[in-house]
Amino acid sequence: MRLKNTHRLPVNLLIIAGLVLLGLVILRSFLRVGFPQTHDGDMHLARLANLNLAFHDHHFPFRWARNLNHEFGLPIFNFYYYLLELLAFIPMKLGLTIEHSLKLVTVLSYLGAAVIWFIWLKSKFGRFAAAAAGIFSLTAIYPLAVIMIRGSLGEILAYFLLVLNFYLLDRLIKQPNRWHYFLAVGGLAAFLLSHNITVVFGLPLLALFAFIKSRFKTILIFINSVGLTLFFWLPLVLERKFTYFNSIVAGNELFNHFPTLTQLIYMPWGFGISLPGAGDTMSFTLGPVHWLIILLAFFSRKRGFFHWAFLGFVFLALPISSWFWKLFPMLNFVQFPWRLVLFLSLMGSYLAAVAAKAYPKVTALLLAGAIIFTLATVRDQGHFNWPDAFYYHYPFTTTTQLEAMPTWFDASKNAELFGKPDKVFSLAGQAVVVEQIVWKTQRHRYQVTVGEADQLFERTAYFPGWAVTVDGQPQEIIYENQDYPGLIGYSVTAGSHQIVTAFSDSTPARVWGDRLSLVSLGLLILSLIYYHRISK
Repeated sequence: MRLKNTHRLPVNLLIIAGLVLLGLVILRSFLRVGFPQTHDGDMHLARLANLNLAFHDHHFPFRWARNLNHEFGLPIFNFYYYLLELLAFIPMKLGLTIEHSLKLVTVLSYLGAAVIWFIWLKSKFGRFAAAAAGIFSLTAIYPLAVIMIRGSLGEILAYFLLVLNFYLLDRLIKQPNRWHYFLAVGGLAAFLLSHNITVVFGLPLLALFAFIKSRFKTILIFINSVGLTLFFWLPLVLERKFTYFNSIVAGNELFNHFPTLTQLIYMPWGFGISLPGAGDTMSFTLGPVHWLIILLAFFSRKRGFFHWAFLGFVFLALPISSWFWKLFPMLNFVQFPWRLVLFLSLMGSYLAAVAAKAYPKVTALLLAGAIIFTLATVRDQGHFNWPDAFYYHYPFTTTTQLEAMPTWFDASKNAELFGKPDKVFSLAGQAVVVEQIVWKTQRHRYQVTVGEADQLFERTAYFPGWAVTVDGQPQEIIYENQDYPGLIGYSVTAGSHQIVTAFSDSTPARVWGDRLSLVSLGLLILSLIYYHRISK
């Protein structure tokens, strides 16, 4: 028996090596000097730089990015996922540049999904079928468009974590033990912090999968994981009313961006944008050969969870589901229903294993065709290569429609301050002497000296959680001044004053989010200690 297993190990490693090699060839653009030019790539790089600043300033949990928005700052991490950038800390601390660090995490996520498919499915369907799932995952066009066209790199990390969580949940259900429980909770919590939109659809999908497999036996995993991430999700949901987010997604723009079935099957590779109707100039197809593999899977005798889930997401992605979306207007934040093609790629990978098990020869030919099609289709549109300093001083918001901008902040009126070095200035225009400046992400401490009583303003955007003290006494913040709307202001008398402006988790959403996450951490520890009693 041992001899048999030792023969299997090199074969499995060779298949994994083959999948990795194929993935590197397909994603060869990431092996070149510079970072691929995409829609959002530079935004993630700038967020990574600001997250690094927040880390060194000991700003935990991460909420504020001090240098974004022309150095007025922005609560970007209060609303946008940052696990991708957090993982990129590891190679950064080992000496890699910001660009190289983010490239490495992206490539590992893309390759990791294929490897997990193989590890999970080889015992269920056999090595060839498991490898087929990995090849499908690597060659599906839409995930590559996410990387190479859109640059929405958090989606690729979420895709990897989705595959990982299916595997971890399945393993826990089959072999329940303390270690598998811990990994399942940790994996699900990581997924919940990976990409907001993917989480909204992926969490119910995982919950349904677990319920079908084990009914309510895994419910504690979901409660524990959601609880651990409430420090992020509670402020995100309850405090977005303080930003432009609701006004941006309140309309019916979503209904202008349904893909056609033809587009899902085939679209030319393009680097443009999503336009109303069928005139899109970017690619969000799954791939024509991949559809043939999926069709083959539906001819197999056994149809299960992934078959029906695939059909469900096809329905949601197409205009025929408009009535369903209208029932849930809170889902308008998705903006583009074609985002759900990511889930078609996920389900399709599993279905590729089903097809390979039922029709190995035909599937092998189709997989060869998928590889050739993908290699001939996928390309980049060039690279940029900027020093780390550029990302630390990136002037924009790292959002496409100012979704995280505080509602009080008026960029057009505050534009006159762009690029000016003064961090503090007078409303009346008198000279302000600013000394002993300590300016960190979440805390600004300095001394001001003025000749007469005045209102002073910081080059800092106001958002709930900021508080000002003058000579140790709390001071009311002036943030609705008509000349500088949305900036932090305060009143001082003539003379010298010690000023401290601090950002904290003092809002109800953050206080309760942090508390519930700590309670959930305690629940996790107790669950691990008393696992055998709970699992009976």
